[in-house]
Amino acid sequence: MWEQVAKCVKEWSKKLGNELYNLSTTMTRKKEIEKSFSQIADKIHYESDMRLLRHITENMMKTMEKKKQAVERIAQYAEFLAYHRKNDYIEPNGTFYFYNANNITNTTCDCGKEKELEKEIQEAKCVWWCEQKDLPVTKPLKHNYFTKRRIEELFAPACDCSRPIDRTRPQENFNLLPLKKHPNYGDTPVNLNLSVVKIATNIYEREQEVLQGVRWSEPLDMIFKENLDKDPTLKYQYFASPHGYMRHFPAVKWSDERYDQTYDPRTRSWYTEAMTSPKDVFILLDSSGSVCKLKRKIAAHIVNNILDTLNDNDFVNIYLFANSTRPLVPCFKDTLVQANEENLRLLRETLDNYKPDFQANVAVGLEKAFTLLAEFREKGIGSLCNQAIMLITEEAFFREDEKNFFNRSNWQYGTPVRVFTYQLERSESDARLLEWIACSNKGYFVNISLMQEVREKALPYLNVMSRPINYCHKDNPPRGELIWSYLYIDLADRRYTNWLWRKLEGNRQRAIFLDHAKREFTRLQKVLTSESHFLLQDNHDYEKYEKPNEYDYMTTLSLPVYSRKAEDVDLIGVAGVDIPIKLLNSLIPHHTIGVNGYAFIVTNNGYVLMHPGHRREFENIPKPTFNRVDLLEVEILDDTNEPRIFDKSIVKLRDKIVQQVTGSDVLKVKYALDNMKRIVLSKRRYVFMSLMDSAFSVGIALPDKYGLMVANITIKNIANYKGGLLQTKNWAVHPDWVYCGDNSGKEPEEVVKNCLLLCIQKRDLKNKNVNCDEPLFKSLLFDAEVTKWFDELIPNEAHFTKQYLVDNVFMATHSGLTRWKSLQPQTFEEVVDDDEGKGKKEVFWGNKSIDEDWYKRAVQENVNRNEDNFIYSVPFEISGYEYNTMITSINAIFVTAEGKKSPVAAVGVQFNHRRMLDVFNQTTAKCDSAQKPFQCACKDLSCYILDNNAYVVLSNEKEYTGRFVGDVSPIITHRLIQNGVYKRIRMFDYQAICQKPPEAKSKNSATMTITLFRRLLENLLSVTDWALATILMLIASVAGGPDYESTKNETLLYERLEINKTVPTPCDKQMWLFTLGDSFSSVDYSNKSSKAGCDWYYVIERIPHSNLLFMAANPVCELDTVSHFQSHSKTPTPVEIDYNDNETLACYIAKYNNFTRRFYTKCYNYSSDEDKLAGNRTYCGHTWKP
Repeated sequence: MWEQVAKCVKEWSKKLGNELYNLSTTMTRKKEIEKSFSQIADKIHYESDMRLLRHITENMMKTMEKKKQAVERIAQYAEFLAYHRKNDYIEPNGTFYFYNANNITNTTCDCGKEKELEKEIQEAKCVWWCEQKDLPVTKPLKHNYFTKRRIEELFAPACDCSRPIDRTRPQENFNLLPLKKHPNYGDTPVNLNLSVVKIATNIYEREQEVLQGVRWSEPLDMIFKENLDKDPTLKYQYFASPHGYMRHFPAVKWSDERYDQTYDPRTRSWYTEAMTSPKDVFILLDSSGSVCKLKRKIAAHIVNNILDTLNDNDFVNIYLFANSTRPLVPCFKDTLVQANEENLRLLRETLDNYKPDFQANVAVGLEKAFTLLAEFREKGIGSLCNQAIMLITEEAFFREDEKNFFNRSNWQYGTPVRVFTYQLERSESDARLLEWIACSNKGYFVNISLMQEVREKALPYLNVMSRPINYCHKDNPPRGELIWSYLYIDLADRRYTNWLWRKLEGNRQRAIFLDHAKREFTRLQKVLTSESHFLLQDNHDYEKYEKPNEYDYMTTLSLPVYSRKAEDVDLIGVAGVDIPIKLLNSLIPHHTIGVNGYAFIVTNNGYVLMHPGHRREFENIPKPTFNRVDLLEVEILDDTNEPRIFDKSIVKLRDKIVQQVTGSDVLKVKYALDNMKRIVLSKRRYVFMSLMDSAFSVGIALPDKYGLMVANITIKNIANYKGGLLQTKNWAVHPDWVYCGDNSGKEPEEVVKNCLLLCIQKRDLKNKNVNCDEPLFKSLLFDAEVTKWFDELIPNEAHFTKQYLVDNVFMATHSGLTRWKSLQPQTFEEVVDDDEGKGKKEVFWGNKSIDEDWYKRAVQENVNRNEDNFIYSVPFEISGYEYNTMITSINAIFVTAEGKKSPVAAVGVQFNHRRMLDVFNQTTAKCDSAQKPFQCACKDLSCYILDNNAYVVLSNEKEYTGRFVGDVSPIITHRLIQNGVYKRIRMFDYQAICQKPPEAKSKNSATMTITLFRRLLENLLSVTDWALATILMLIASVAGGPDYESTKNETLLYERLEINKTVPTPCDKQMWLFTLGDSFSSVDYSNKSSKAGCDWYYVIERIPHSNLLFMAANPVCELDTVSHFQSHSKTPTPVEIDYNDNETLACYIAKYNNFTRRFYTKCYNYSSDEDKLAGNRTYCGHTWKP
């Protein structure tokens, strides 16, 4: 019988193929678009990949050079001001005030504040000028940029210094500041005329060191504003001091959010890397039984503060010591690990889980630390620079002579290891010994007995380790030793993800509890008498955590600010300027690189700074280790290796890129599209080189069969090209591409229109007032002009729209232009922006043209197989019973130039799935080719239309729509693979997130057991005080009301309603994805060894002009081995990978994935001048009088 079915399947496939092809070609007007773009063929040439990369690198270097000059000006002016600073006492209760970022209020009223502020700024400028104009140029400042002439230029025009100026203002004056939105700063209102001061929360703002520093650093506003005038792309500029204050330009109102208030610049990588050279840090933590309760909390807090100051160029480990030593994390035994976020996170999470031990023996711990650090020095591994031991203990007891111990372990080698001691007790005898240990080993001693002391007493170690840098640069500071921070989010620290996740979980818990309360009120027939009752409120204050955020990813360029005074031993602070990743991305000619090609930037540690395959967020929040994604984890080779067993070829490529070698390579890779549901196999060419004298390397990746297309569009009269944009509707441009240098903050389409009108007015694209990307803008104008007919009526439009319920047609071009035509307008919802009052239609296909997955997929499939084929798909895992589900059909448009096919556009149409299912059922209801009548809608035959990735597009069994074919029949899937219909490809996701339960706390830890009631409220407490009030009201209403008696039962119910808390944890996952085999036309299979003894068969046939397959099978018969296939796990569903008996991912990476790193900064770990401080114990923490 299967032979007859095969004939029918062939007939049905041909009919359906012709039906679909006729629909797609007619509605997309593919032929017309090909004709429109054919005239571009003689204008296309192909750019050299290396030449293009040099062009990209030069553009980035020009941008970075401006940032470099800006930060150098800040640093040098800060040095100048600090050298000439006044040291006269400032009365804490006096009249010196400043704009505190925490305290200011944005004044939006027209109350004269702006004019008053303008006068205030001018007066301040005059005072600064009069103070600086006659300052002598002394020898310590002989290399400083700010000479007398430079000061005159900075303050021009000069003020009259003969008239005294009283700058005294009431304190209230500094609480109001006009702030306005600016396109460079997103939704954050700013004031571009001055800076504000941000003070760490644990610092008293009227401390003398703070007041003195704020006063002498005031004139930095002059250089901040000059920098912005010279480079309008500058974002935030900083000067941060070790005393805990930071000047932040432009002025902003700091968020009142509790998390944002914890911001401390001294724990940011741009600060800590500038303050110290790379370092190996060995933390010794006293685990004796007497370190318990508050002491243990303080010890953990000290450790966390130290970890917060480490970065990717440092190495660290934590060892517990009592009468012996053991690593806090067992898999980190006998080593130091890179202080990346993966490892730091594991150390933090394990910190509460150790059990106390016997009495502490400091010598045992120090012996272990010195031995391991010496091993790292001898082997030339680790940071290859500073080494430090952080000893955290309540007492110090030695069983041997202290001097001999340290001479043997450290002094005889020139004291390469600094020892910092943190005492948790107030014993004077122990304090004297711990102080002696620190002072005799170039360290620092502190005694900490209160939690609020920890931050200020833990951070001075940075000042101590900054001394060699300061001393080495006192006389002749070299410029250019810049610090490039790792990737981070503005104002967010490493705990941001967990904090946000707790907010989200709290909101989920709130929704569950409120739903229960509403049901109880209904059941008990209670009446809500107030409209403000919490059960009637649709909105709440903290729903903002549920809304998607646009995170500002960036790197920061920083420089240490050296002290020029002879008596100063520590650095003055750090200057910094931000470089948004968006800015770097805007410098790339994406339209030239083309679809499925891209540029990327890699750090000196091999981590991705910018890469389109870098998925930094999940569920709209940043991933906890988004800045530790290695190049090897986004470039996946097309091989059969086990997970994280990276092939030598890709490792070699990574090594070259990290070492800033200029070169190229070609590799076979695999990557996934559509939320990692579809696999693409490709060959890529990589070209790479260094990026200035920075920590970064830049590269481009190109598909082997196309890419690097440059269209030499000649436009003599720009007015002839206005109709394509100005006289058509329903179009958009790529929102991330910069067509024109317009900083107005308008919608991209409005910017393009304004730019075009200005070009028409000036009759010149090169006019400086236009400031456009000429090649890109010309390509856009050309594409728009040759496709301006897209809005016109489609031939037979009414027929196809009615028969197939065609919803819309769309197209996108290589220049970033997207057009669409809506044929069922009622299916589109108007989305209104409440703030702007503007409406914009949300379109499924997106407006990022060549960066959209559907565009990428169309080009790759058409290139690899047949460019005439249309690529069909449906949404994944839908029920098939909805009436508004759409089938999407897409096709790539190519032109041939210089013997090479180039994708210039892609077209598509969406039509109703249910209507196409009707056509499918009608087509398969009869068969003229078979002797016996067959139809799919019968019990002996099931029919499916599969796409090229093995997902069901159409079926008479609707519930399988959008499902993987393995869900329909594992055994058929197995046969399809055996017969070469599909290839099964193992794909890895090295950026996955697993939601795991929190680590259980040690029974002996300081964490106390909480009651059931308190535990139920914890989820809500993590959201808001409002939520707490809500749940208390809820419990009072259901447990304390006159109509409800059983409090116990209600409490038990709440226990059942409590959600299971999780922690977003980085993990690796694998999935098996499918793609069509290299060669097959049709397959049929028959087997009579089924359980029922009937003829088990399946038939599969290609559907012409498409990526689809027609499959028919007997659903009744089953083979005896079917149970084996039903349990098969090689499906597209992601599954977490377990390494080495459930070893954590961080442990596995630390052991097996330690790849090349490059050190780009000089090492400053010693200065002979520091030896002069040995006789003065105040430099190493001595505070009491003998």
